[in-house]
Amino acid sequence: MLSARTFRRIAVGLAPAAFFAASAHAQSTPEPLLAQVQGDANGVDLATGALTMSASDVAIGQPGAGGLSYTRVYSGTGWRGKMLGTICTESGDPSKYIVSMVASSETFTLTGSLGTGTFASDINSGASLTYTSANQEFTYTSGDGTAAVFDATLAGKIDPANANEGVLVRTTAPNGAVTDYTYNEATVSSTTRARLQSVTNSFGYQMHMNYADDSPANTTELNGNWLRVTKVTGFNRTVDYCAATANTCSYSQSWPDASYTGTNSQIATVTDPIGRVTTYT
Repeated sequence: MLSARTFRRIAVGLAPAAFFAASAHAQSTPEPLLAQVQGDANGVDLATGALTMSASDVAIGQPGAGGLSYTRVYSGTGWRGKMLGTICTESGDPSKYIVSMVASSETFTLTGSLGTGTFASDINSGASLTYTSANQEFTYTSGDGTAAVFDATLAGKIDPANANEGVLVRTTAPNGAVTDYTYNEATVSSTTRARLQSVTNSFGYQMHMNYADDSPANTTELNGNWLRVTKVTGFNRTVDYCAATANTCSYSQSWPDASYTGTNSQIATVTDPIGRVTTYT
């Protein structure tokens, strides 16, 4: 069972080689999140018995009021980032489309063929899902009016199983605020993977991800270190600019960041912006 403990970092100059499961391939990415989780005081889902927990590692600006927050959720089999949104079909029923965003999922049933048919929410939530063949994009509109665009050309590149239909690339809130999700791709021996490189919004904030490897030489490196997050940094783009597709950024000042260690299945440690280390066992 996963547990966590936090302590003050006492060593200086450690070189973490971290992992964040939400960016990894099928072997390490958790299943789509449940639409509703009923947990007890210990974070155990009463319906499945699986452990669930969340942690916010980095924030820039005021989250919920124009800022960005890098938060991850443990859903029983691994960590998933709230910034990662996916669409996949349900195993055994290709007419069921699971839209996963933030900390929950919603299932839609497709009647007819993709591109000409229609989607209906299985829980009548007031949300809608459409697909535009010309743009190869899904648009999910939540009950509160937030519109999310999923790129079908990225399907299977983030995770072949849990993102086999599309990956989140933009959200537009009812007030017009826009958040863009930028991915980099790499191809080795006909295998292509994509990773979330940065998240930017119309308030001028950005979350940038550093990875363990930027130049994979083989598929082992492509599916491993190229997808392993080592650091996440939040910053104000009006002070320090960094291209959304850049593998690395240079900053004129210190910004809040978190670093990660672990393996291809779990996070081992997280070092937060003030140097506290959380260890998962």
